[in-house]
Amino acid sequence: MSLSVIASTIVSLISALPLCHLLFARGLCSYSPDDDIEEAETVDPRVETTLESLNAATDEINRIETRLSEARNTRDSVRKSVSAKLANFKTKFSSSSIKNTAVYFEAFTANLEAQVSMVANDVAEELIELSEF
Repeated sequence: MSLSVIASTIVSLISALPLCHLLFARGLCSYSPDDDIEEAETVDPRVETTLESLNAATDEINRIETRLSEARNTRDSVRKSVSAKLANFKTKFSSSSIKNTAVYFEAFTANLEAQVSMVANDVAEELIELSEF
């Protein structure tokens, strides 16, 4: 479902609200339209269906954001691990050996960052697809 369809559905639902609901929502009226309702309200099936689809989309977005957070945490832990290994190597090897391996380390780090970026890009694409839902 596109955003324009969702927006038009929401606009049509809002326009169907009684005037006192809108005034109360804006703080222009102290009388709550729901104060005198004693029986349970029935939910319009269109609203219920739209809310269910929005809730499902929100759940999917939360799941993808969790995956993104986990990927970032993994990236950070790998970066810390590599930095610790590098510091350990600095104590074991001479500075000339380190200078010779700097190119390899930079390539390794660039490769690692590219892999993490690819995962983040995949997650972002999924978020975009869901937002177009």
